[in-house]
Amino acid sequence: MHPPLERMHIRSQTIHEFDALHNIFGDNIRTDQYGNPRSHAGWDLDASIGTSIFAIASGEISRLWDSATYGKVISLGFEYNGLIVYAFYAHLSARFVRTGQKVKEGERIGLTGNTGNAEGEKPHLHFEIRYVPFLPPGLGTQGRIDPALIFGQYLVCL
Repeated sequence: MHPPLERMHIRSQTIHEFDALHNIFGDNIRTDQYGNPRSHAGWDLDASIGTSIFAIASGEISRLWDSATYGKVISLGFEYNGLIVYAFYAHLSARFVRTGQKVKEGERIGLTGNTGNAEGEKPHLHFEIRYVPFLPPGLGTQGRIDPALIFGQYLVCL
């Protein structure tokens, strides 16, 4: 598997005096609009606006869309352990692919940005692995796979 960015570094930040938010899969320091804890659905990777993103595997672009939460999005379907799963790239500034396009592992498919709810935040790529190409925001880890299962913990640099 090719990493989604050349430089893989999980962004970190402090949201309260004692709470570090590590932006990894399952981190549950976040809260929903009602103040209930919720789990982070993927990885937030440090990346300046305009950083190249890459297809993590050979596959097909299953969906492109714009979301108030995720901004400009790419969903890439690929085979993993005999199943079709989807790499999900969010907050992009540009997409170089179209729905239905076949891509090769390591192919440049877009650029990072700060679209959606990332506007005004430290620039990053929100990256997930999903069982289906489209899931509404707010589900936490439901319908997702920890990216560490595919890439290994060695890529998670806190």
